[in-house]
Amino acid sequence: ANRLNTSSKKAVVVTARVHPGETNGSWVMEGFLDFLLGDSEDAQILRENFVFKVVPMLNPDGVVVGNYRCSLAGRDLNRNYKTLLKDSFPCVWHTRDMVKRLMADTEVLLYCDFHGHNRKNNVFMYGCSSRGDTSLTLKERVFPLMMSKNASNKFSFKSCKFRVEKNKEGTGRISMWKLGIRNSYTMEATFGGSTLDDRRGTHFSTQDLKSLGFYFCDTLLDFCDPDKTKVTYCLTELATMLGKKQLQNAEKKVKKKKKRLKSRRERNGLQPDGARSSARPKVLQRSSKSIEADLPQDNTDKQRKREKPVGGERRKQQ
Repeated sequence: ANRLNTSSKKAVVVTARVHPGETNGSWVMEGFLDFLLGDSEDAQILRENFVFKVVPMLNPDGVVVGNYRCSLAGRDLNRNYKTLLKDSFPCVWHTRDMVKRLMADTEVLLYCDFHGHNRKNNVFMYGCSSRGDTSLTLKERVFPLMMSKNASNKFSFKSCKFRVEKNKEGTGRISMWKLGIRNSYTMEATFGGSTLDDRRGTHFSTQDLKSLGFYFCDTLLDFCDPDKTKVTYCLTELATMLGKKQLQNAEKKVKKKKKRLKSRRERNGLQPDGARSSARPKVLQRSSKSIEADLPQDNTDKQRKREKPVGGERRKQQ
């Protein structure tokens, strides 16, 4: 009887291990669940105010057979969230269907999919960006920026990217964003280590990865705090950063414009009509007879005419 009505709570959806070989995602998920199911006051606040939908392992078949990126059928599930083939991609199909049903009941505040990254260092997020709406563009970057402040020696906001690329439309992040979840992210945890602050040059341990699950919950509390001081501060910082980035991009475009040599046609087009006509090369029109007169004449025919055949001379002598 004391339980709050589910429809009055906002929902948070967290998934992991869609790529079987990215084991870091499971360690982050373990840290997240340990915090969320713990006895701390913060964990209790989260449980009382949110509905959590958690899928710890999206690709169990791929994990069992030891695949690195694909499912048992040899397909990348994180490119097939838009699929209509329920039997071919059951895990992602049911996850998307679950989110759609959840959105019919309540607002989904945030979606995040935990991954591992084998090339870049640190931890970072991929997000989406609403074109043409600056306020939405800034709000979609608040959660990653807050995460970078809470885990400053592990999480790099500079490494975060916010794009909606056509070849990534089948990913969970973009699929959920298109369903209407404004805060939709992929969180990438490195296989390597950190390049930040006091952890620079050190490798991540499993405990470090689990701590990112704690920081994720802590950031969620800050993000939804009734006191919007932190959110407002982050929005102001983001507006400044975005303005600087736009200015830098404009300067780069100006530098990239190289001076190109104009063709003769372009140069003539810039000149006045009188100069244009005088600049054109004059072509002398000459008759074919005058041209033939200038050519060296072949005198062999004349010489042949002058020479008389020997047989003719003999006839005359006879």
